[in-house]
Amino acid sequence: MMSVINDAFDSLKTVGCVSSQREFSTEWLGKRSSYFSSMVARRAARRPSTDALLTLYSRLRQHVEDSGFQRAKLERLAEQVWIEIMDRVPRAPEHPEHHSFLSSACWVGIPGG
Repeated sequence: MMSVINDAFDSLKTVGCVSSQREFSTEWLGKRSSYFSSMVARRAARRPSTDALLTLYSRLRQHVEDSGFQRAKLERLAEQVWIEIMDRVPRAPEHPEHHSFLSSACWVGIPGG
């Protein structure tokens, strides 16, 4: 479960955006300085929090927009983080009745439909 966050740390370190786990924790995850090192020490026993992933995604997107440096690599990384976030979002089961009602509402001119 930690592969996305490990990949992020490794990639950011490789391109020179982060120099330590402590910096990654505070600047890229918005967490206390020992957050990432604690996760690494526990291996896959603890998955990153959703808010840490959202902060990481936001900072990656901002970094991509602010500079062209390693843009493609950081965009791919941001996409991987986004997929991890979306995998955590509960999805409501689809009900065919809802789709037919909404379709009908659009055709018969129901306000808001």
